[in-house]
Amino acid sequence: MNNKTLSTLTTLAYTILLCLSFCSCNDNNKREAEIINCVQNIYKDVADQYNNLFLSDSCIILNLDSLYCSTSWNNLIKEVEKKDSESEEEMGFFDFDYWIMGQDLSNFKIENIKVEECNSNSAKTTIDILNCGVKYKVFLHLIFENNTWKIDNFIDLSNGTNLKKAMQDYLNE
Repeated sequence: MNNKTLSTLTTLAYTILLCLSFCSCNDNNKREAEIINCVQNIYKDVADQYNNLFLSDSCIILNLDSLYCSTSWNNLIKEVEKKDSESEEEMGFFDFDYWIMGQDLSNFKIENIKVEECNSNSAKTTIDILNCGVKYKVFLHLIFENNTWKIDNFIDLSNGTNLKKAMQDYLNE
């Protein structure tokens, strides 16, 4: 093989690698945009459901977990609820609502959705949840399940609370 052929093959190899890298970046950018859009839509529905709940006199049971959380999250919630119902304690595991990061709702909104990491099966995002004049930085771990992104864990970075781990610890007590 002469130098010209080797040079051409090297250039071709670099071009192919550059194209593959560009395609991968394009896929990642599309995936990140999809994840950001998904989180925005989830929290738009959260805000709508809570606002409707507080504006009406009826007692509406919110099904946010079943709509937007993973199967493993929902199974863990069921186990926690079961343990709570069997307990003689007045207070159950949850003393706040992790969707709104509080017990009350006032001036609720989300900001600064950022995808920290993502691949085709999971994503790590951070969002700022503003409620009652307080800003909470929250880490959401999402997984791709049943052809959609589902929340698999909420971690309140402001308080260092990993809810999935805390529920597992509670169940192991």
